[in-house]
Amino acid sequence: MNGKTPYIMLASSFLAMVVVGAVYIYGAFFSPIEAEYGWSRGSISIAHSIFMAVYASMQIVAGTLYDARGPKATLPLGFLAGIGFMLCSTISSLWQLYLFYGIVTAVGMGAIYVPSTSVAMKWFPQRKGLATGIVVAGLSVGMLILAPLAKLFIEAYGWRLAFTFLGAIFIAALTPVALLLKNPEGGGSLKSAFLRDEEARVALRDKLFWLIYLAFILGSLSAVMVIIHVVPYAEGLGIPAVAAALTVSLIGISNLIGRVVMGAMLDRVGVKATLTLCFVAQAICIWALLEAKTLLALYAVAVAFGFSYGWVALYAPTVGNFFGMKSVGSLLGVLGTSYGLGAMLGPSIAGVAFDATKSYLTPFTLGALMSLLSAFLVLLIKAARRS
Repeated sequence: MNGKTPYIMLASSFLAMVVVGAVYIYGAFFSPIEAEYGWSRGSISIAHSIFMAVYASMQIVAGTLYDARGPKATLPLGFLAGIGFMLCSTISSLWQLYLFYGIVTAVGMGAIYVPSTSVAMKWFPQRKGLATGIVVAGLSVGMLILAPLAKLFIEAYGWRLAFTFLGAIFIAALTPVALLLKNPEGGGSLKSAFLRDEEARVALRDKLFWLIYLAFILGSLSAVMVIIHVVPYAEGLGIPAVAAALTVSLIGISNLIGRVVMGAMLDRVGVKATLTLCFVAQAICIWALLEAKTLLALYAVAVAFGFSYGWVALYAPTVGNFFGMKSVGSLLGVLGTSYGLGAMLGPSIAGVAFDATKSYLTPFTLGALMSLLSAFLVLLIKAARRS
């Protein structure tokens, strides 16, 4: 084996995650679509909720396919992410937005996460947290690059061409990843279908798994609510569109650092301490967001929030630490649906609440409380582990 191969795999997985970072940029399209068609913010948010529901479901499909066939059978589905974005440039009704963005794009995005993180952990078995933190930091880079890029494309060419350009970028980025990514020899034995995978079935009967699952649902609900709605929130404060979009970029920059730091911290102090700290900090940042009325204050809170959201890098190492690596693809696929469910509910709750109250006070307060509840659930892990 070439000594450079593990790092090529790490870089390839990182690049794939940059594309998945597009799950955070939907907020950039809110205002122009709303302005052109007059659709409510709640109805536009539903597209993202459908997206997250499909994205969550694809985690199970991708995890099972990865365990059974490996990354080369799973990653080509990722090209649907680019195709879906291109199709979004043609929409003229809500059902088309729901179909092209909510389903086609989501299938593609959902096929990328599990094989990329699983391969990275298998190439670096002694540093699972750090390796996964580096790979998942690609999501933050995607958030950093793609959010302002989308706004610049929208400002210069309109939202339709912005969708087209981004779709082409996704396809170009995923091509080398699909060709290069592979499991290590002896570390990626293929398994039977998920329902006949005994290791996975034992883990799913453990109440610990579902305790973690619920904590991750609530944590992602509050986090993605903020990420998707922070741009329209900032625009509501009178901040120009491009400056508002930079809020997402700052979240991406600090989250990039946070993901790597939290992955390394997990290797040192464990899952429980790392997750508890992150969820409490996330709650504090969401409350602080409601007090941020100037651009400088908004940017400062965005940086702190992005760092605390580094816990999102811990899905894969949490599975690896508690349940081992034998069925990591299948179990990560199931746990990944927790993110999808939370991310499906959060933006929709915020959109509907905003339509009703014309304020983000209620949804952001709820989001902060959900983060604190996540921290409390993590504190119960030790008791669940003993039972």
